[in-house]
Amino acid sequence: RPILQRNEVEVAIHCAPDLPLVVCRAQEIQQVLMNLLTNACDALNARYPSRDPNKTVSVSLHWVATDGRDWVRTTVEDRGEGMTPDVQARIFSPFFTSKKEKGGVGLGLWICQSIVRDHQGKLWVESEVGRYTRFHLDIPVDGAGCERQIRVQQQESGEAFEGPKPVAGREPKAERRADEWRSVS
Repeated sequence: RPILQRNEVEVAIHCAPDLPLVVCRAQEIQQVLMNLLTNACDALNARYPSRDPNKTVSVSLHWVATDGRDWVRTTVEDRGEGMTPDVQARIFSPFFTSKKEKGGVGLGLWICQSIVRDHQGKLWVESEVGRYTRFHLDIPVDGAGCERQIRVQQQESGEAFEGPKPVAGREPKAERRADEWRSVS
């Protein structure tokens, strides 16, 4: 929030009712969302250098069924400058940046893509120059990919597999471990 407030960017959040739980490493998904929000803020600042009613990031969460699976989709949308098709094609490549003059090194979205793949999810962009940019993040509802990854990691370390540890998304932080898979809504 401080980055968004300092840049006078509003955030509009729409969360569909009764979203299912997803099994994930919450800290890593938070990292992805922070990167997407920071990029949206940068795009809005480029288009609107001062206060403007259009300087808003929209975040929406809803349940989708695609590819024979159920997903929770998070969409982060800005009405900044948008991206050309060439930029869209390269946006997830390591060391590609459109912000070199601002110190960007081009690893943020590449890391985000890697995190999402580790969660058996999908991250993609759609954009139109001068109109909008939307990043869509899909995390599977069933957590099957996460269970497989935990099983492999634990078999390699010799630990017994107990499955992912679902923890309600709003539990006190003292009960959370940064390295455990948990269910969040």
